[in-house]
Amino acid sequence: DLCKSIGLIHSLAARGEALRESNPEESKKAFSEASMYKAKLPAFIFQCSRFEPHEWIDTKKKNHGVGQWRHQEHGVLNGLFMVDYDHIENPRKVYEQIDPGILKAWGLKMAFVSPSGFGLKMVLEARLEVGNLASNQLKSSQEIGLQCDEKCKDSSRLSFAPMWEDVLYFSEELFTYENKEFSDKYEPE
Repeated sequence: DLCKSIGLIHSLAARGEALRESNPEESKKAFSEASMYKAKLPAFIFQCSRFEPHEWIDTKKKNHGVGQWRHQEHGVLNGLFMVDYDHIENPRKVYEQIDPGILKAWGLKMAFVSPSGFGLKMVLEARLEVGNLASNQLKSSQEIGLQCDEKCKDSSRLSFAPMWEDVLYFSEELFTYENKEFSDKYEPE
């Protein structure tokens, strides 16, 4: 059950956060168990509208055939990017303290508390003049005043689905936004 899984992830992550300093080994176990449950949640890819069909042969030489496999080099960028802020005690409060003018200027499409309960994720419009996805993450984070998780610069990066009550902002444009100029400039050849 999705609700039960997210509740369990929240409690395991809270346990991991609480033990981070006093008992690092137990903290690591709690986070590991939370990750196991998180991996079973539905997920979204906000930065790509689709993946071009291609053949996938894995590292063990197994041919998986032709499909729309989630490989960064075959992603069709849509001009959106996701920023992920981790280890936040109260993500809702942090979100409420962000200048709404900055979020509007960055074309906020969605903001939500991550399934762990200790992260904040936002989907924003990439600015062509700023650069690629990673450059947009860094520049927007500087303006917002938070340190982003730089591992999320991969355009094929999954984001696990939040519960609706964890969604802080949502625009229907999330599903239709396309910036062809950005896609043409930054898509892999």
